Amino acid sequence: MARREARLAKIEAAMRRLEAEAQAEADAERKRRFEAEAERQRSGKKRQGKAPNEVDETPADKAQMSFTDPELHIMQTNNKGWDYCGNAQASVDGAYQIIVACDVTDATNDKQQAAPMGQAILETLKQAEIAPRRNASGEVQAIPATLDSGYDSEAATQALEA
Repeated sequence: MARREARLAKIEAAMRRLEAEAQAEADAERKRRFEAEAERQRSGKKRQGKAPNEVDETPADKAQMSFTDPELHIMQTNNKGWDYCGNAQASVDGAYQIIVACDVTDATNDKQQAAPMGQAILETLKQAEIAPRRNASGEVQAIPATLDSGYDSEAATQALEA
């Protein structure tokens, strides 16, 4: 009986987290709509198309959450379909094989992770008080990046050149 009650308590806690996430998403959507409407008012443009539906504050019927780690989301895996996962990113120094920056995200796609990793590298170098490399004329040189095929190379290059 105690195990059943503990399980029900976990399910109720997960449901409260799903409801809180849905509420936060609804608030963000309302804010985005308000800002878009304010921009339309400033520019004098009229709304095109039909009026948007009311923002739904309830979790989707198929919304799910991991009981063991609520930060993980369901992602497609290579070998067994779908599972709760995190997407790990690491940046390693090519000469000395030292991890310079790392992160675990809930994003399923690596393309959006290139720029944040570039910024994390720059922050690590700044904290270590390592000055950026400069060429003969004194200009800061871009940090060379080798990325796997999942990254957005252009975003990473821009982040590392900043």
